[in-house]
Amino acid sequence: MHSDAQSGLQSKGRSGRRRRDKSPADAGTLPVEEQLDKAREAALRMLTATARTRGQLADGLARKGYDEHVVETLLERFEEVGLIDDADYADRLVRTRRDERGLSRRAIAAELSRKGVDSEVSRQALAQYDDEDETTAATREAAVRLRRTVGLHDDVRRRRAFAALARKGYGADVARQAVEHALEALDQGASG
Repeated sequence: MHSDAQSGLQSKGRSGRRRRDKSPADAGTLPVEEQLDKAREAALRMLTATARTRGQLADGLARKGYDEHVVETLLERFEEVGLIDDADYADRLVRTRRDERGLSRRAIAAELSRKGVDSEVSRQALAQYDDEDETTAATREAAVRLRRTVGLHDDVRRRRAFAALARKGYGADVARQAVEHALEALDQGASG
């Protein structure tokens, strides 16, 4: 006799309540209409948790065993009705990663690629983040790091700020310039 989890019908979650198995092993063997319905439910659950790219949804549904044709049909429909929009997703991600995390264009581009955003869509979204914006963001991040190390020797402060900027994806020239600008601004603020 099959257990509930093995049959793909239902299994118990941590709360003890019954829930639908989220990765039906036999999804590809269902009739196309039934696969579409189940894939739609799975995709909507994924979108309920957080916005996702077309690539992320395609990967998630493929892992669940849905036929490629079913996944493509569903995702085309989701794009038509506006449930997924990679260009909007990429624009928002660029703004939040730049403004909230202080990431470089290179780091943001890598994240967009990992999330399955098309390279042309990525390029267009990153166009809103120019060289001046990147230098400003790097200087702001350097100032934050430098304020945390007040009292340490300037060389130590520079190294730590430089390393923090490198981890955020900034190149050596931008990081060096940002650290020096931030140090200069902090010194002027302290003396003024």
